[in-house]
Amino acid sequence: MKSIFPVTVVDVVLGSTVLLSAAPVTAAEPNTAGAGRGSPLTSSMTQALPHPLKALRVNPNPVIVANPGQTAANSPFFVDLFIAGKRVDTVKHNPLPGRSQQRVISNLARPEVCTATQFRIALDTQQLVNERDEGNNTQQKTSTPPCPDLVVDIDKDSVSNGFKYRAKVQVTNRGNLSTKRQFTVILMGTSGGVSPTGWGALPVLKQKRMGSLAPNQTESFYEGGDHLGTTTFSYRALADRFNEIRESNENNNEKRETMGGGY
Repeated sequence: MKSIFPVTVVDVVLGSTVLLSAAPVTAAEPNTAGAGRGSPLTSSMTQALPHPLKALRVNPNPVIVANPGQTAANSPFFVDLFIAGKRVDTVKHNPLPGRSQQRVISNLARPEVCTATQFRIALDTQQLVNERDEGNNTQQKTSTPPCPDLVVDIDKDSVSNGFKYRAKVQVTNRGNLSTKRQFTVILMGTSGGVSPTGWGALPVLKQKRMGSLAPNQTESFYEGGDHLGTTTFSYRALADRFNEIRESNENNNEKRETMGGGY
């Protein structure tokens, strides 16, 4: 690997181009075997652009298209992106200079699940570029995409010098991706205890529309009223009430808690 002269690197996002400032690119050593028949295109789904480039990161599995040959791919070509065997996007790629690489980013190449998924890339399937090696234009990998994971909790918040209390609801994103949108959290409750079959029928005490949560970010809200410390109250909180967020774990969005009964 070695650094070559500065070039302008292009990020392709849904057919548009975002030009980044010129900077040196670290490229693979050229394969000179069979030189004279054009430049080979290779694909990589594991490496990232080196500093000082600051590329956009939209697809959690960025694709790097490299031309390790010395001859430029002078015509545009297309990059096909597949998820679980289905083509989800085709991105038009600009001509690629020799011994250079460019990052391809797609807003459509996003898996609809938070479990292990197969990604595949295919370069120049229309055979627009005359290459020395046509056998290295496809690559695939299986990985688990990043996803948010909302966890809800209910704490006892003391008021009036501890003679009263109220419920405090906290929602934390313990995943590795932002929720990127709002979602709804509800707090339900009733005085006294609740039978094992009665939790689903509790009246709603408060409904909160929460904003986007980044990984490890927490947002809280409080019950509207309060209760004497001698009063027993049962609560149930639900995060993402309307299933608006795709999560890595959908089984930790509910919390039940009984409080009070004494100071």
